[in-house]
Amino acid sequence: FVDNEEKTSISLTSIEQTLFAAQIEQAAGRDRAAIQMTQRVRNAIDTSELGAYLKLHAMRADLIEGNSTLHAGNPAAALPLLQRALATRRALLATSSPEIADAQVALADCYLALGQRAAAQGLANEALAIHAAHAQLGEQYRGPLRDLQRRL
Repeated sequence: FVDNEEKTSISLTSIEQTLFAAQIEQAAGRDRAAIQMTQRVRNAIDTSELGAYLKLHAMRADLIEGNSTLHAGNPAAALPLLQRALATRRALLATSSPEIADAQVALADCYLALGQRAAAQGLANEALAIHAAHAQLGEQYRGPLRDLQRRL
């Protein structure tokens, strides 16, 4: 959508491209680049008059930034991002969505890094219940939960 007065202008294509690029950077272990990209997306959403309509993009940015911040060794800074990512997913998605389980696993990883094993175990159990409802769930969901369970 492009507003001629440029008060509400925001490029969804640019946001999508930046989020995909951030995911690639994160997967490659380049957490700093992923964090910078997601912060740019978040800033674009937060300053747009259309921000309220871009919550799905914002929750993706929060999860990517939170995971990257956690992997960069700063679980305290990752915590609010991952909490917000999970809260937004719970508000917008079906309760059995694998996307919710994905955020639960990420937040559980963060809690574990902060020494909060009980909170991490609770979220892992919730994620496991969601996984059980999906017989053909991909490895991109199952692998992180398996890794988390080994560490618990």
